[in-house]
Amino acid sequence: MGTKVNAQENSDSEYVRSVKSMCRIGIERTFSLLGMFDLTYPLTKNYYVQKRALKVLHGHTNSMIIKRRRELQNQPTKKPQNDEFGPKTKKAFLDLMLDATVDGRPLTQKEIREEVDTFMFEGHDTTASAISFTIFCLANHPEVQAKALEEQQELFGSNKNPSPTYADLQSMKYLEQVIKEALRLYPIVPFYARKTNEPVEFNGSIIPKGVTINVCAYAVHRNPQYFEDPEKFNPSRFEIIDGTLPYCYIPFSAGPRNCIEPNGLSRDDGKNPDGMTLVPWIKGQPLIWDDTVVDTLADSYVLKSSEVSGIVLFALWRWLRAPSDRKYYKNVSGPPTLPLIGNALYFSSTSEILDRMMKCIKDYGGIFKMEIGPIQKTIVVADYKIVECMLSSTKELTKSEGYAFALPWLGTGLLTGDGPKWKKHRRMLTPAFHFKILEQFIDVFESCGNTLLKKLEQEVGKDSFDVYPFITLCALDVICETTMGISINAQDDVTSQYVHSVKEMCRIIMERALSPIQMFDLPYFFTKNYRIQRKALRILHEKSNSVIKHKREELETKPKEMIEEEAFTIKKKKAFIDLILEATVDGRPLTQEEIRQEVDTFMFAGHDTTASAMSFAIYCLANHPDVQKLAFEEQQAIFEGNRTPTYADLQNMKYLEKVIKESLRLYPSVPIYGRKAIEDIQCGNNDCYHRPSRCNRDRCRFVDRCLCFVETTPTRADLSRLSKRSSVEEDRRLVAQLTFTRARL
Repeated sequence: MGTKVNAQENSDSEYVRSVKSMCRIGIERTFSLLGMFDLTYPLTKNYYVQKRALKVLHGHTNSMIIKRRRELQNQPTKKPQNDEFGPKTKKAFLDLMLDATVDGRPLTQKEIREEVDTFMFEGHDTTASAISFTIFCLANHPEVQAKALEEQQELFGSNKNPSPTYADLQSMKYLEQVIKEALRLYPIVPFYARKTNEPVEFNGSIIPKGVTINVCAYAVHRNPQYFEDPEKFNPSRFEIIDGTLPYCYIPFSAGPRNCIEPNGLSRDDGKNPDGMTLVPWIKGQPLIWDDTVVDTLADSYVLKSSEVSGIVLFALWRWLRAPSDRKYYKNVSGPPTLPLIGNALYFSSTSEILDRMMKCIKDYGGIFKMEIGPIQKTIVVADYKIVECMLSSTKELTKSEGYAFALPWLGTGLLTGDGPKWKKHRRMLTPAFHFKILEQFIDVFESCGNTLLKKLEQEVGKDSFDVYPFITLCALDVICETTMGISINAQDDVTSQYVHSVKEMCRIIMERALSPIQMFDLPYFFTKNYRIQRKALRILHEKSNSVIKHKREELETKPKEMIEEEAFTIKKKKAFIDLILEATVDGRPLTQEEIRQEVDTFMFAGHDTTASAMSFAIYCLANHPDVQKLAFEEQQAIFEGNRTPTYADLQNMKYLEKVIKESLRLYPSVPIYGRKAIEDIQCGNNDCYHRPSRCNRDRCRFVDRCLCFVETTPTRADLSRLSKRSSVEEDRRLVAQLTFTRARL
């Protein structure tokens, strides 16, 4: 939004807490019988928490939009530049939105706010996830960490506090591999869903209209058929990937709606400072896997049910209304179910859901049905051919019902939107992610990264500590400054209301998805999460609205000549919110609500996925010292002296790129996601739900799928087609290149 929230310095700010609350509530509503229905949702605590959080988030975004719009309107008019995406200025996302038009009209305030909120949500959450898991991988692979450090030393020499340039970032080839490998193992979005809007043909069979397909990236990335030794953290595997199998590596989703990515950009995250050495265990001691290592990265949620006769009758009524769907699922095996609640109890814990899904995939041959509540039935798939059929289908796919739990926070931004509005906003927002625009935010990545290093230095000497909270706050700082143009100092203010609200909303969204009570709005209104969500949403929306209002005022007060002169020049970087304030849709500017929704979306999706990717990449590097060593050597080869990394440096980090890809293969940021078919889809002889994390560990395509060594390389040449095509061929996209650039920094 072009503003600073200083989340790292003020982690307990109202805005930060509201973001957290909305993230939590969105998840909780998906799995809650009460929360999933709008009718019962007001009965829950999360509803009131959401209202408060949305008030904060939307208020902040709207205020920034209004302020920035006024600034842009008061800027003097000057000649436009020939290269509108040249390196002459940094434009925040909000500025692009304010300048944009859709069908000849500028975006409304609501449209701008929706897009800004969307990017705030998607951007900070995914970024924090990517960074956290990258660090997690580095810490567990000292050899990889050492190699990544060497690469940094080659770039910066003995300088312990360099100022990397964009060219430096482009030179971090090995670090790029590290991040990619971390995202392979720990994808930012481990699973996501799509719903078929029409029948889809696959392998001689028809997937009917209205079927929800959950893509489990976590399983896809660990498929031995496509990755040799899929469980092994091996950044070097990305040296040979050529994109021949585009759907076996999908850390950011795939297809037409995958991450917005600039042409030629294959690396996403920034600098791996040589001022940090990750030590997973006492030297000389064997590494003993503890499931809690990864489980602690997600809040444990135990199903809490307070069934009353009215709720049961309501659920029964909904169940009886959906008999036509049952025939599509009756021939698909799955874990045992109970009346009305299905197998919600089996999948009720967010800390165990991945393990249980992997077990079901193994037990039922790569495809099984999952039933949460009386009517929410999905098919989980981890078979590459089915995944390819679904994600490359020209049939219209929509987001599954679980995404609706994020609507109170994100509205109908890019993450949750569908139809013509999504297409128009997608076209409008794509220019905001041109690589030359991203290049101008290298200093933001570096500044937030330096703050992160200072925080991690305070943990030196401890036996162990959870790196994910640090990475999440850092990612939140980055996404706030690049999306809203404000500093929330989350890393320095861990108790900020905004940071807390973001965490709460992320938790609630997940919990609702797994709760047979909270997934329905009517019973959800009676839960504690509903009240928490209301508070978090008030904080989050107020923060977003205030930022939007402030930015709009700045835009309106700036002379027109100055606007034209500064358009795309190096004189002033523009945050996402600045861009969206200037954007138009159908000839009209975005409304306050639209801007806030996009800002919140990018805030959520950006910080969480990035934090996941970074955390698991670090985890993989820490567990593989040999890989870490190679990544470090690559950095040493790139950097000499005390200088700031450049985008060119990032492009040179070939090995680090492989490390990140390998970590994303093993730990995709989004291990499972869902799609719903609007019409029947035929996929061979199978009717199918997709899970990337299982695909990434398929033994038929990846040898040694759980062990990670740099020396390991795929046995099939066609394994590498994925990386080059995954960013352009799926129906839903995150902002992959921004996440990747942050992870490398």
